[in-house]
Amino acid sequence: MKFVLWATVSLCIILLGSLPASGQNLVTADSNFRSAQWGQSPDEVESLEEVAPLYRDNTLLIFHDRFLGIPTEVIYFFLDSRLIMGLTHMRPEHNDLEQYFADYEQVKSAIGRNLGTPDRENWQFFLPDLENDRPLWAEALGFGMIKVEAGWLLPGTGIAIRLSGSKLKGHLTTIHFSMDDMNAGRLAYKEYFAEEVGVPNEYFQGAAVSQLSPSHQK
Repeated sequence: MKFVLWATVSLCIILLGSLPASGQNLVTADSNFRSAQWGQSPDEVESLEEVAPLYRDNTLLIFHDRFLGIPTEVIYFFLDSRLIMGLTHMRPEHNDLEQYFADYEQVKSAIGRNLGTPDRENWQFFLPDLENDRPLWAEALGFGMIKVEAGWLLPGTGIAIRLSGSKLKGHLTTIHFSMDDMNAGRLAYKEYFAEEVGVPNEYFQGAAVSQLSPSHQK
């Protein structure tokens, strides 16, 4: 399953630039992920999208969109034909790596307009004294030396946004997951998330999610 999933997602990334966008929000007061609710079937979820999927099987629906003007790959994950998770990979392209921090703040603010301030925001710096050397952050992001995550907890739903980097590019991802199906989803897709996405563990793994409280860490 892992190889098929990675190959499918990679093919869809190639196709992103030439397809129309639907422009949906990532979350609203009446939905769990975009316009969908947890537990809906692939048919029900597909009917809510305004464009045809790039890919569909029993476990995945993949669409192209643009969120805040950023090319975005939207993935719905199903278990036993029930929606349990949603993921967005945003694909901005910047020569100035500092712009990826601006993208992160823009997406965080857009989600926050519906959900308020994140329950937690956590910055990680993987070089000594990097936290206090702000002019180096852009370059450090491009080499994977900085990671920042923010998360929200709602009734029945967890949401996280992550900015990380590698190969002189930034990677911006959001994940939305059903709290009721969190452990089953983590097991079903663990190889993909651990190796390809890098799930925000603080918000995705059961013990940490249950302990989240409003705070800010940096």
